[in-house]
This record gives sequence, structure tokens and C-alpha cells, in this order.
Amino acid sequence: MARPLVLTLVRVAAGLLSVAFGRVTSSGASRVTADGSSRVYTDPLTLPVPTGAGVYRYVATNGSNAAAGTIGAPYLTVNYAASQVVAGDVVVIRGGTYRERVTPTVTGTVTNRICFAAMPGERVDICGSDIWTPTWVDEGSNTWSATPDTGLFTDDVWVSGKNPFMILIASTPYEENGLPENNAFNGVSPWASDTTINGNAGITYCIGQVWLNGVWLRQRGTLADCKLAANQWWADQATGKIFIDTGGVAPAPGAVEITMRKTCFRPRGQGRVSFYTLQGITFRRTAGQYPRNFWENRFHSQVGAVDVAAGKEWLITDCSVLEAGSIGIFLGRCNSDPDTVNDGIVSRINIGNNVARRCVVVDAGMCGICTYVSLATKVEDCVIARANRGQFFGHKRYENGGIKLLEGHQGVVSDSWIHDNDCQGVYFDGSDFVNSRITRNVISDNRGVGIHIEFGSDTWDGVDIDHNVIVGNSGSCIYSNDSNGVTVAYNLLANTVQGTDDYAFVNGTGITYRYNAARSGSDQWSFYGNVFAGNLANMDVPRPYNNALGRRADWNAYEKPASRAWLRINKFFKLPADSDAAFQTSMNADLTGNNPGSGTYFFSGRANLTRAEWLTASAVYDATYRDANSQGWTAPTVTWNAGTRTITINTDNGDPATVAGELPADVTADFFGVARTSGACRPGPFAGIVAGSQSFVVWNGRSTPPVGAIP
Repeated sequence: MARPLVLTLVRVAAGLLSVAFGRVTSSGASRVTADGSSRVYTDPLTLPVPTGAGVYRYVATNGSNAAAGTIGAPYLTVNYAASQVVAGDVVVIRGGTYRERVTPTVTGTVTNRICFAAMPGERVDICGSDIWTPTWVDEGSNTWSATPDTGLFTDDVWVSGKNPFMILIASTPYEENGLPENNAFNGVSPWASDTTINGNAGITYCIGQVWLNGVWLRQRGTLADCKLAANQWWADQATGKIFIDTGGVAPAPGAVEITMRKTCFRPRGQGRVSFYTLQGITFRRTAGQYPRNFWENRFHSQVGAVDVAAGKEWLITDCSVLEAGSIGIFLGRCNSDPDTVNDGIVSRINIGNNVARRCVVVDAGMCGICTYVSLATKVEDCVIARANRGQFFGHKRYENGGIKLLEGHQGVVSDSWIHDNDCQGVYFDGSDFVNSRITRNVISDNRGVGIHIEFGSDTWDGVDIDHNVIVGNSGSCIYSNDSNGVTVAYNLLANTVQGTDDYAFVNGTGITYRYNAARSGSDQWSFYGNVFAGNLANMDVPRPYNNALGRRADWNAYEKPASRAWLRINKFFKLPADSDAAFQTSMNADLTGNNPGSGTYFFSGRANLTRAEWLTASAVYDATYRDANSQGWTAPTVTWNAGTRTITINTDNGDPATVAGELPADVTADFFGVARTSGACRPGPFAGIVAGSQSFVVWNGRSTPPVGAIP
């Protein structure tokens, strides 16, 4: 073993992305100095300068909407300021809590953006909840009830109604099967593609949220369940009452907050407002619908606490989004407008270049940042944590993700820390995420897979997943079904455990991809220069047939398994599935009759292969890239310290300097922005990796606030 070397590099928590035609590239700006040493991002927020005919307009909690909107005579509400702006204006919001929905109506322009910014050094909180002080009725068992006055709910522009506590949620949370799964809404399923799974029609959840003494309370589906423990609540759909189990006495005046609004900042309609900047603002505590079959039902459209409503050229920077009922930040369009104005569908070409930068999005009910049918969406330098707080798992509860880009053409997720989400970390879904990229992220400790790629159709190198640290996730570091043209290059893929919940079938791998459905394929995949360590298996990939023929692999550092499972080949699982017998016959043919015995060879629709067998099977793929230059490291280890954001890698007997890998097109730098030379690349995300033990500080950006805290 080589003598251990301890090397500490600090990752810069900034950086810019530029979009070249057909491919997302990185400028590498603000990442490292020319000599490769670390440089920490320290850019204090400053107010943007008005442009064109724009002026500064001010808002303060002691202002008046009859005032002039100057620094000495500020407006009272942010929404009033939004009604007064012209292109080029900068709205400066003084510190304090603003319990309102902001509905901008005036659009900016290419040369004269409209900006809403917190006063530097002051905390601005735009909140979707209000303090509720009803007269409480003792219901016994430490439970108290009250009925909100319908006049409290003023956000009345939605087709689904204005009172979140009287709007049923479209899919049942907490892994229960309730009324939606029973398809019992008026006896008729409102979703054309739904099926019944025998849910309990007596279990009902709504889209509202409740807090007691600043603590978020868990909703329950029945009054009986509500009374089982303190800090739970239930909304009676027949009477409108809200029941709270306080664990004791009635709530004190001012102790209860309830959601009054579904969004904090969203234009009405779709595609009406563009060229906006939101800077340094905290948005929190909104109601939110689960977007079950959102593409065909406008009542369940995707809506964010911050929402561009199909606009373009929005920059949401240095903001925090906390405790959103459904989606934290939404950067795309709705297929069917949930607003009563019903603008309809906006073309993708008119939705794009929306950016979330240096944002913290935590405790979202379903998804941290999401987009749908957009062009060149970018998520940069963000922290996404504890998404899917509602724990939506099971039938028709598939839309979750720390970050989800659905049909996000030329989308990019970069330089972010995506961790501790109750779902997959990053989720690319839909048929069109061509020329997209997931790069230089830390994706750690998610309850689902680290990255999920689904139903994408492209040729070689259509999606680049490169130079990420993916560690401690459930099921697989990278999982895909029915997607073509994915390149996985120079990542650290480590410490994956057996999958649970919706990923229970994924067996703790570095990479798993499967060919499930006839509508797509799993073709033209590339695996270059990845480091595998601490997983239950290195890779689990489909047998080469039908639409899973193309594959290229080389320069990887695999962990040598104690058993024969160097890599796994899986069968075609659906439409129709191969029989195990047919799969074994085909695999024996691929391996020229070399069957080492079904007891060790086959299990659960998979074949465990030795390295020699893998190379034999790989001979049917690309003639150049057959994994011949990859290595097997006997016992590499990876230790992840979330507190210090430090990764420690021990290569054991492996020597990265003996690998000289090539780079995919348009990939030019490592995790820290250090330039790499194709044909001389060591495996993994760090260009400077050497034999032995090294430690890398991989995150020095914004921190993750504790549950309930406001940054």
C-alpha cells in the first residue's frame, strides 16, 4: 500500500454556468485560482442598480400603501409595490415578516429587469401562513378544535378553491392508501389513467399546514389517528373544523399558524411576466397540492412557493424557501393553468433560462426545486434538503425529488449540496432532457437513489453526469429506467445501501439501469473514470438486446467483490418480461456456454459476473471501449463526514496514477474546477487523487438550517 497522503481542498460555493448551443458548459469562474489552490466564495449581497426608467421603491412593515414608496416613505406591502413597478425598477424590502401573496403583473425586459431584493443585512420573510386566534373547543384526549372563518382566505384565484383545509390532497401521504387511492371522489376517478388500489375512503388529507408554537405539526387522515399523539392535527371535510392534539391545554393566543395561501410569489396566468430577479428573500409556509397526474388535471398542477408561472429569464438568487407545502421553487409551466384566468399551455421556446442560484430550499412537502417543459433551467450552488416531508411513496406518488427536471431541455444541476431528502436526490424525467448535465454536486444521504434518470431519448452523450460526489444514498448512486444517451463520467459512487420504499428492488449499487418499457430504451450508455467503493455491487445493467445494445465503458476503478458479483446483468423486466429460464439461456450464449452454476450465477432476474465474464459479455458492445483499461481495487473505502463536509478516500491497493482516461466532449475540469487533460485523467471527481488516503472538503457554501429555523 502506498504511504497515505492527507490533502485538503476547499470547494468554492459559487461559479457561473453558460449555455452554449447544444451543450451546457462551465466557465469555472470563482472556483479556484490559477495555481489550483482553494478560494472561498465571499460575495456580500449588494443592491442591484435600477436601469432605464427604473427607480428604487421601498417597502417596510411600518409603511403605508398611500405613501410614495421612497426610503423615507415606504409602501406597506410587497404586493402593492409589485403593482406600481415599471421595467428597470428595484423594489427594496426592509426587514420583517410580510404575510401576503405577491402577484407581479408588470414584466421586465431584456435590458431592464425588475428586481425584488431584501435590504442587505436585514431578514425579509414573505409568509404564506397567518397567525390564527380562534375560540378553541375541548374535544377530549388533549384535542382542541376550531373552524376557520372563510373570510380569512383571500387567495381566491385558483380553480380548486381558496381554503386549503377544504381541498383534498390528490395522493395520500405517509405511505397510507386513502380516499384518492380508492378513487372515490364522487364515485368517479378524476384521472383518466388511474386505477383503483383499494384505498380506505375514510382516510382524508387536505393541502393545508398547521404550526403550534413554531413547530410544524403532522397531519393525520382521521380524527382517531390525530388523537394518538401530541403535535398532530386533522381537518374534517364535512364541517371545516381543524382538530389539534396539543398534548395538554388549549393553544395560547398567537401560538397557532395556518396556511392561508398556496404560493408566496407567483404571477397570475402563464407566460405573462419575465425578466425578474428575486434576491436575498425568505419565502415560507405555503399550502400545496400533490401534483398527481398534473399533465391532465389542472386542479393538481405543479405550483411552487416561488413560481415563475411559465416566465423566462428569472433569477432567484440567495433566497431561502422553507416548509413549502408542495414545491419550493417552480421554474417551468403547467400543462393546464390552475389559475382561473386559464392562459393554457405556453410553448417551451418561450420558457427558459430560469436560474436558482445560491438558494436554500428545505422541508418542502414534495419537491425542493422543480421544472416542467423548460429550456436551459439552471440550479447552481444551492442547498436542497429534507424534501418530500409528506413521505409520498407508492401508487401515483412518483413526482418527488430534491431537484426534479421534467422535460428540462438543456437543463443543468451543478455545484449544489443535495442531501437528506426523503426521496431521490436529483430526478430527470420525461422524453426531452437533451444536452443536459449534472455536475460537481454533493449528493448524500438521500432516502431514495442519488440520481434518477427516466424516459429520456437521445444519442451518445445526451446527458452528462460527471464529477459528482454521490455517497450514502439508498438503492443506487445512479438509477435509470428506459433512458438513452447517458454518460456517467469521473464520479465518486460510494456507500449505497439496499433500496427501500419505491426503490426496494434496487440492490445497493453504484449504477443500476434497466430496460422496462417498449416506449423507450436503455441504449448508448457510457461509463468512464468512475470510482466505486462501499456499494453492495458495482453496476447492474441490462443484457444487450432490443433497445439496450450500445454501451461504452473504460478507465473505471471498481471495487473487487468478495463474491463473484463484479458486475450484474439484468433481464428485460416488463412488456413482456423475460422468463428467468430464457434469461439464463441467453446469458449462457453470451458467455459462450460458460455457466458456473445457477446457485451463484443467477438471482432475481440478474446474473452475477466475474471480471472475465464481464469482459466477455462486453465484447458485443463498442469495439473500442470494452472496459479493458479499468482496474479492480481490493478494498477501497470512503468516509463521509456531513458535519465537516469532508470526504476521505482510501484507495487501498489501487493507484489512480496508473489510469489514463479520456474525457467526454465538453467536459474539461474536475470537481474543483481544476483543468483536466483527456487521455491523462485519473478516475474519480478529483484530478489530484493519489494512492492511499486523502481528505477533501467538498462543500463550503450556504449551510442547511435546522428544522423550523429561518436562515
